[in-house]
Amino acid sequence: MALPVRPLVIGGVLVAVGVAVLAGGGDKRDGVSPVSDRARCEFRVSADLLNVRAGPATDQRVVERLRGNALVSAQPSVENGFRKLGDNRWAAAEFLTPAPGNSCQ
Repeated sequence: MALPVRPLVIGGVLVAVGVAVLAGGGDKRDGVSPVSDRARCEFRVSADLLNVRAGPATDQRVVERLRGNALVSAQPSVENGFRKLGDNRWAAAEFLTPAPGNSCQ
């Protein structure tokens, strides 16, 4: 009984592609670095308790509170003395200290 050739060839190609990706053949393409090589924007909270607000002002509603020494990811954007932490998440920049390895201004 003869084995069908087409499914064997397709299976072999899929296995070869999977091995190439796992072996690191797909890490860097066209000069694009993996996420781990990109700039980090992380800060430590220097206040005992830091209000995270919906917008960059003290009159914006509090959406979260961060404890002192918490490590928080942020964005390079600073507006009105507040650093953007994410969508509708802003914290007073004066209470955020750059974490080691931080490359965000």
